[in-house]
Amino acid sequence: MRDWELDSPFLTAWLRLRQAYRAAARIAEAEVSQFQSTVAQIDILTMLNASRGPLTLGEISSYLSLDNTGTSALLTRMQRAGLVRKVRSKMDQRVVRIQMLPKGKELLAKAARLHGRTCQTMEGCFSEEEVKQFDSYLKRYRDHCLRKLGAEATPLPPIVDVDKLSVWL
Repeated sequence: MRDWELDSPFLTAWLRLRQAYRAAARIAEAEVSQFQSTVAQIDILTMLNASRGPLTLGEISSYLSLDNTGTSALLTRMQRAGLVRKVRSKMDQRVVRIQMLPKGKELLAKAARLHGRTCQTMEGCFSEEEVKQFDSYLKRYRDHCLRKLGAEATPLPPIVDVDKLSVWL
């Protein structure tokens, strides 16, 4: 990887952001590849595990900042691998919810150390205060870019009450 020094500090920072992301992603992908998985799959399983109910493709797409087509293809591969199941709503057949299966829970448990390694990589480079500052810059930049796209960041879906799952199933 080349270390670029360009005339524009904005372009230089943009290139470094992309390089840093790619390098960090390679570390994470190497970690989960031993489980025949990807970071995106682990992200989906993490989100499903944190939710008390199934999530829609749209909710998952929003979480991953992917388009619905890419997320749908990823979920199809995960379903074939036995990690998740797609369930159509009985109330509205157009609505499909994604449920994590036991095999997905097993994979998530095996890959749990990914998050620890990711944090260790940052801890080896930044103090907690620096990470908080860095995060505030990233959030500000993300929100600025989203506004230019006519969008905004929204909170993750609310935790679903288990008693309300029958509405979906």
